[in-house]
Amino acid sequence: MKKSIKVLVSIATAAVITLTSVGSAFADRTLIIDDLPKTSYRYGVGAYEGVVAHSTATPEAPAINIQKYESRTWRNAFVHYAVDWDETIQIADTKYIAYGGGPSANKRFVHVELCETADYAKFKRSYEKYVKLLAKILKDNQISVEKGLWTHSDVTHHL
Repeated sequence: MKKSIKVLVSIATAAVITLTSVGSAFADRTLIIDDLPKTSYRYGVGAYEGVVAHSTATPEAPAINIQKYESRTWRNAFVHYAVDWDETIQIADTKYIAYGGGPSANKRFVHVELCETADYAKFKRSYEKYVKLLAKILKDNQISVEKGLWTHSDVTHHL
């Protein structure tokens, strides 16, 4: 099941990279958390090697809720973006690491959360925005989907 989800995300992301022109802005809103550490990736500032596609596991919580929660708890975990059915919010600067997937993943990857919903129309809007953002992040550092798209499960089992 998880492998088929990754294949589906990979195909959709590759299609977006190939067939569309995504705007220059990653986010609808930029609400960077104050006082985040400015720790570079293992190969330097801005030198991320891919993106981890996360899911919030917090049904019906919009992106702003994720940003507000992580503003209080960032010392434990935070991501770069949260994507919901209405907006994409940038939470952390992608030039520096986030605490999204453990020490090995944090030193390598940008982290993006998909906000969960049981509403099909909301999910469809969220997922389209999510895939476009994942594609844009990879494209901006000339990283292939095959090499650079990871799930949290991939990180746990293969990194």
